[in-house]
Amino acid sequence: MPMLPQFLRSSPRNPATNPASSCSRYTGIRPSRGHDADVAPILAKLTAESRNEPGVLMFQVHRHKTEPRRFFIYEQYKDDAALEAHRATPHFLQYARKDLPKVADRVEGNLFEPLG
Repeated sequence: MPMLPQFLRSSPRNPATNPASSCSRYTGIRPSRGHDADVAPILAKLTAESRNEPGVLMFQVHRHKTEPRRFFIYEQYKDDAALEAHRATPHFLQYARKDLPKVADRVEGNLFEPLG
């Protein structure tokens, strides 16, 4: 079996890259027409509260460098239970389920698991 490059290998010192049961999620978001300025503040609130959850290893929103109407969220959770707990939090229900759909479209969403 070929050796994984160093940047793809898990590190026992870094809990964000080591847990075999962790899961990661990628979500692409695009503001609805006329709502360009409304999306970033909602994502900022969601990010701030999500990062305080015990099962969230990483929650990072990105904005495309040359197409500022494109966002993606990279999320990493301790395990599937932590992801489900996140989806049940009041801030997720408010910002992701109630507020964002009024001003943005989810373009893509995918769930991943670690390779090694």
